[in-house]
This record gives sequence, C-alpha cells and structure tokens, in this order.
Amino acid sequence: MILIIIFLAINLLMLFALVYNLVEMNNDPNISSTIFSFIFTITLLSFPLYYGISLWKSGIAELVDIPTPADGTITTSRVQITFNDYRLLYLKLTLKNPIVIYCGFLGLSFLIAALLNPTENALTGIAIGFVFILIPSVSIFQAKRNYNLNKNLREEIVYEFNVDNIIITGKTFKSTQRWSSLFKIKEMNDWILLYTDKIVAICVPKSAFSSESELNAVLSFALNAKGVKRELK
Repeated sequence: MILIIIFLAINLLMLFALVYNLVEMNNDPNISSTIFSFIFTITLLSFPLYYGISLWKSGIAELVDIPTPADGTITTSRVQITFNDYRLLYLKLTLKNPIVIYCGFLGLSFLIAALLNPTENALTGIAIGFVFILIPSVSIFQAKRNYNLNKNLREEIVYEFNVDNIIITGKTFKSTQRWSSLFKIKEMNDWILLYTDKIVAICVPKSAFSSESELNAVLSFALNAKGVKRELK
C-alpha cells in the first residue's frame, strides 16, 4: 500500500509539472518533445502503480459461504479445449502481461520519437519500435507449440471440485490437486485458471458448468483456499 501511495504521488507531481510546462512553453518550438517526455515518464510510472493495485485487490477477497450440492461435489460436463480456444486464451493473457504492455509502450514511444524528430536515425527508431510492438505476435506461435506438446490438454476432460480437491479425469490420466497447493486462482470472463505454479495453469471453461450456482460454488471453494493468491472478478 505504501508503494502504491508513493507511485501515485509521483504521478500526480509529474502531471502537475506537465500542466505547468504547457503554460510556460506555449510558444516554444520544442513543446512537442517536452510533452512527449512527460507523457512517457507518467505512463512508465503508471505500470508499477497498476500492477500494485491489482496485487492489492487480489489479496482482499473475503471468504464466502455459497450453498453447494448435498454431496459437496461439483462435476463438469466433458470438456475438450480446441486449439482456437486455447490460442485466444493465450493471446488474452499475453496482452495483459505487464512486460508485454511495457514493450508495446516502448515500441510506440520509439515510433512517436522518430516521427517528431525526423533525423538520419529515424529509420532505426522506427525499426526498433515495430520490433517491440510485434512482440505479442510471438505468443501465437508459442500457443501452438504448447498445445501440441501437451497431450492431456487435447483430451476430453471431466473436472470434479469439492472443498478440498480438484480431480481431473481424462482418457489416459487422472490427477488430484489440492486447492491449498495451488499457486494462484484467476477468473476471466470465460475461464477459470488454476495455476499450479507461476506459469502452468489448469484451464477450465465456464461453459463446462451446467448452471450459475455450480460456478459460484466452485468460486466459493477458491475463495476459501488458504494461502492461495486470488484474482477473481
């Protein structure tokens, strides 16, 4: 919280300085470069501020008590994740990654700087800018590689959830994961992602649940998992 307040204060000071310079440099020919420098700095400082607020919000979820079926188990329908679904999910996660956002911002900055100051090095700046902006496109190829390498991901799967465990049953495998052993639980518009570590996640489409009450029951299990990071909607 202290770091969030510090970065917020710095951003407000930078914004005040930008307004002040706009007034003072009204007829200055270098005003465009000055404005760009201030906006670049403010945006750069906004990334840790946004990331800090996200982490803070993920840690304040309250425990809930949502009714579950009599046997305390939620069983999904059979799920088979297609490559198109997986690729779209992978791309969404990539575009929300702070590093990817930062690279895109750097690329845009190089392009704007090259256009505002057309010198003999402008083409180099434009080339570097395009490289940074095109970085997210690499995720499309990475998604295909991950999908092809993960045989279990391509099988029809049934998920069972209870207050303690997540049981995953496929055609050639069956595994049990305790809620408390998860690294992070992330809810998206169409997915529930159960991270077993910082990178690998069990992907459960919300469409696999037969009702909203079943989905809410599973989310209640997630909310009550002790020691697990949560990013729920």
